[in-house]
Amino acid sequence: MASSPVVEIETKFNGSHPLLSVMEGNLDYEQVVVKRSEPAIKAIVPWDLLITTTSLYFFEKLVLDPLVEPIAEKFNWVTGVKKLLIPIQPFDLVVQIKGGNFIEAPLDTNHEITAQIWIIIKKTLSILRDEKILDKVSKIRYVPHRQKKLLIICYEENRPKRYIVLDQNKSIEIPEQEVSEIDKPLSPEEWAKVNEEKAEQYRKYMESIERGSE
Repeated sequence: MASSPVVEIETKFNGSHPLLSVMEGNLDYEQVVVKRSEPAIKAIVPWDLLITTTSLYFFEKLVLDPLVEPIAEKFNWVTGVKKLLIPIQPFDLVVQIKGGNFIEAPLDTNHEITAQIWIIIKKTLSILRDEKILDKVSKIRYVPHRQKKLLIICYEENRPKRYIVLDQNKSIEIPEQEVSEIDKPLSPEEWAKVNEEKAEQYRKYMESIERGSE
């Protein structure tokens, strides 16, 4: 008798995203179910992944480990992102455990980070376990920052508490003066700058498509 799925992956995208097929090829279809839905707007919309399960163990065992160490090297996530994810396609990942967001990675079009996201998550969890503070963490948020760097913020009781410093394999406490700034919304000037950069990125992408069709 087949076992019931214990992990659910919901994805929203126009049509069938080829990178999802790469992902599915490394997952146990009996224990991980994938649900697709198409947004009403037929335009370039974010590729969203919502992963839900009842425990961190199931996420790690059934999703994280198979994607970090894929069955077939040629069908791995890293090369798939580089070949199949459109440069202007925003990517957003949420992992819900017991109904609450445990991991949030609104990576937008920072696909250098997207290509490494599963490896980064695995390293984050390893650091928190080694420091024996994983059970205190209520949420982990991955936020692309200036110069394509990545902020990894750990929350305790929904309050920003620690940064993960991957290259030093450790976490550090967030200075009190920075805590109030972390979840602060963008100013109108910052919002305008972000949208100008996106518009320029879109223009360059469309120009490359037009040159390729000539």
